[in-house]
Amino acid sequence: MNIKAYLATINMTLKDFAAYLDCNPRYLSQISQGKKIPGIRLGKDIEEATSGIVTFDLSKKKKKRRQRLQEGRREIGLGGWKDREAV
Repeated sequence: MNIKAYLATINMTLKDFAAYLDCNPRYLSQISQGKKIPGIRLGKDIEEATSGIVTFDLSKKKKKRRQRLQEGRREIGLGGWKDREAV
């Protein structure tokens, strides 16, 4: 079930739900329209607030640059970014 359908069943506005989650109503609106994917924290907060009725596939979230660097895919040198050679 999506956020809009859930809120309609409990007669709550998106603005009130955003205030409950301590989230920007515009951002929550974009999430409910499928334009954005929530961050891990907000996604879990929404799932907890809805008792698991509304869920998200958070595996689609892009990895942050720091995570990519820690995985060793790229390194930065004086010449800029380059692929790290396989050892």
